[in-house]
Amino acid sequence: MNYCLQVLAIGHPLKVELSESEFEELKQAKQTLTKFFSFTENYRVVVESYREVERAKHEAELDHMLYSNFGYESLADARVALNAPIVGYLSSARYFLDATDKFISKVLTDDQAAKYQTQRRKIYDEFPHYAFIEALRNYVQHRELPIHTVTYHNFIEDKRNHETSDMVTSLSLCAARETLSKDKKFKPSALAGLPDRISIVGSIRHHMEGIWRLHGYLMKEHACIPEAARERVAAAISRYEKETSDQSLGLHAIAYESEFDTRENVPILLNWDDARLDAEKRIGNLNHLHKRYVSGKNQ
Repeated sequence: MNYCLQVLAIGHPLKVELSESEFEELKQAKQTLTKFFSFTENYRVVVESYREVERAKHEAELDHMLYSNFGYESLADARVALNAPIVGYLSSARYFLDATDKFISKVLTDDQAAKYQTQRRKIYDEFPHYAFIEALRNYVQHRELPIHTVTYHNFIEDKRNHETSDMVTSLSLCAARETLSKDKKFKPSALAGLPDRISIVGSIRHHMEGIWRLHGYLMKEHACIPEAARERVAAAISRYEKETSDQSLGLHAIAYESEFDTRENVPILLNWDDARLDAEKRIGNLNHLHKRYVSGKNQ
């Protein structure tokens, strides 16, 4: 078997020979960067799913304020519009956690993977609402939709000065602890320390913060892994450009028996990994997310 670096484009016949070990190292580096790209993408999907939950809540509040949606038909529409993004968040969060388990099994050592699982259990134990959302996801998958009650709140903010006070419209999306505790399919320990009416959006904020912590832990503790892979790919690109005085757009590491018998092509580029790095830079700080909410109040 022969190995080389070559631009797969018409008019670019120049090759830089590789050893088998160099080819395998480049192949492994490309696979590592692909795994980290997917990991970042999976996290971003959870964040977008969380955004949809908050957006749906604000839209329902605004609709209630504008159209006085008090009837059963309006309430039924609101429940569907609110349940849909919540179910979407539960599914995307579960996917992220499951996919992350597969991810760490491929890029971390057993000891490193064990430390990640310890971190995950710590978050589960320290955030009751995180544990609740984990149990709620299983409940929703096998039993019922998550929202038990939708309650609209319309009140005067400053009760002492009604004439000058702002008027507030909000809503609560709750799961009933009593209902869940009677269901044998719901994990009873996940209700420990929670109130009778459990805020689903509030709990999701806790859970999203936990997901952010897991993502941040892995990226901080193991940043050297994708960095080393990038360096290996960058070195191959630089070597090709230096030895051939040619541009590297379309560069591949190739394993071949003969000129007409190519066995394997590995794209050698960093542009798509640059997109991952840009996304990582834009990922927000979600510390204390469970204490935050967006308000339409004028300041």
